[in-house]
Amino acid sequence: MSPSTKRILLVAAMIVGVGVIAVIVAPGGCQGPPSPDADAGQDVATGDTASAPTSETSAAPATSAPPVDTPTYELDASGSKITMSGTAAAEKYSATFAKVTGLFRMNGAEIPGSSLELTLDAKSVKADEDEVSEKLRSDHFLEVDRYAEANFVSTRIEAAKEPGDKATHSVSGNLTVHGVLKPVTFPAVIELAEDTLHIKGAVAMKRSDFGIVTAGKPDDPLKDAFRLELDLKL
Repeated sequence: MSPSTKRILLVAAMIVGVGVIAVIVAPGGCQGPPSPDADAGQDVATGDTASAPTSETSAAPATSAPPVDTPTYELDASGSKITMSGTAAAEKYSATFAKVTGLFRMNGAEIPGSSLELTLDAKSVKADEDEVSEKLRSDHFLEVDRYAEANFVSTRIEAAKEPGDKATHSVSGNLTVHGVLKPVTFPAVIELAEDTLHIKGAVAMKRSDFGIVTAGKPDDPLKDAFRLELDLKL
């Protein structure tokens, strides 16, 4: 083989090799296996991901508990009496509050767990003697021009714990007299007959606990202890 022939064959071989390489690297000339994204639902052409089918389950509508029957009894002022009593050196004193409002909210059909609210108009306190009435309204006692009301709001009403006790229930709450709030607990008889509620009880207190420290007149000093007696019809 002549040298010129060898050169021609060498050039032809190089041309064929370049063509093979071009085929291998050309776009789309050879593709590998599909990517995992295609199996996951991705549209290779657009790049969008197909959503997997979902099953919609409609939630059951929420239902509220039936309302609890809460009977409310309003104080019958004409048939009720709240009496304040105590002792001076000369004699015992007793007075009633002519203007009283109140509510008793039942705990369903049960008395335990119910609540009692009372508001007393301090200016309406009245004794049999006008002199005693004025003394109770004065700065020596209730100071009605400064503290126009007394209030009681129960915090707990429960059945009496002592068997055979005359009281049917124990009443605890906050009593505000003379602008001072004090927690008190007292035994009470609470009876429900048809549509009428009857409450009887008494709260023993000290004037000094409510900031009433005036001793009264030198010849007629007031004792520290006094009572509020409740006879309520609602």
